[in-house]
Amino acid sequence: MTKAYIFTHKVTEADIERFRLFFDEIHLNQAIIFNEQEFMKIRENFDIIILYDLPSDSALPLLRRLKDKLSVPVFYFSYVKEPDTILEAFKFGVEDFFVPPFNIREFSEKLNKVIPGATFKRSIAELAKKYIEINYNLPIKLTDIAKSVGCTPEHLARVFKAKYNITPHSYLKKIRLEKVKKYLITTNLPLSEIYKATGFYSAPHLCREFKKQENITPFNYRQKYSKLM
Repeated sequence: MTKAYIFTHKVTEADIERFRLFFDEIHLNQAIIFNEQEFMKIRENFDIIILYDLPSDSALPLLRRLKDKLSVPVFYFSYVKEPDTILEAFKFGVEDFFVPPFNIREFSEKLNKVIPGATFKRSIAELAKKYIEINYNLPIKLTDIAKSVGCTPEHLARVFKAKYNITPHSYLKKIRLEKVKKYLITTNLPLSEIYKATGFYSAPHLCREFKKQENITPFNYRQKYSKLM
């Protein structure tokens, strides 16, 4: 079976987890490459490259160095949305450029044009569930989720509830709170950082939702369950 090597550029554990979920949709064997040296050793064996960067760490310099060494499609996922960055990426030969929130359906359509049959077919509810799991850290709403899967918010709410017995909004909140709990017990990050990483509007907003759902404050939850103490 064709192999797709996914190159990630200086990403966090949360980013890696998010992209593993995203690229579960690719009907290909996969490997995640963490550094340029490793990438150069195996670059002859892949069919696509997924290039990913962060606002503080653009992958464009890497793309400049690799552009003459690449003979396969490059899909660029970036938190950098400036038009100049996008234009420069296309100048270096990327197949397509994606910014968050990342849309599985859109990527699948683009990838299938390059490699027919490369992605799995998913139902509207399944695509929406994946969209939530990948983009929970962003200020997404039901309208955004519905748009990503190509239906109305009302239709999405019906089919999602029918399949998973939970509304999209409640599932989004559930995922965010699960991520908060993970940060609380495995890191020393303050709430002022955790709320930004999990899609809440503010630290007080996070605290209110957490207390409402868990019947305990984030501070007390960390004291009780932290693996770092």
